[in-house]
Amino acid sequence: STLQDIRIPEKITHAVIKRSYPSGRAGTVMPVIQDLQKVGSDLKVVSMKRSIDETMASILRRRFVMNEVAAKQRGSAGLTSLNAQLNKINSEDMLVIEYHELVSNVSSVCGQLEEFLGFEHGSLSKYECLVVSPSRH
Repeated sequence: STLQDIRIPEKITHAVIKRSYPSGRAGTVMPVIQDLQKVGSDLKVVSMKRSIDETMASILRRRFVMNEVAAKQRGSAGLTSLNAQLNKINSEDMLVIEYHELVSNVSSVCGQLEEFLGFEHGSLSKYECLVVSPSRH
């Protein structure tokens, strides 16, 4: 699969493409942010910042690798690649959210997302219950 295989029907006015670190699984599509700008106009980027320790814990929990050294290397490499892409985005088209802020203050962050994305006030409130800290699993 490639980015060119992604087709968004004309009736759709918004699309969300979640990016994560590559899992290496067959069929994984990892679009580069600048390629997404070619898919449509008015690209808005929400960047979720996490500490390297949180990223390492997530990588280990999901068993992408089996030791802390490999998890740190994988997390650092992904962050370097992502930051190189984010540095090319206009600041008015990007909202940066701290991961710990999202899990500790969901309502406030949803309000920021609504404002940034031009959604109606309160439209994300029904999804707030889906945001849980990994330690609560």
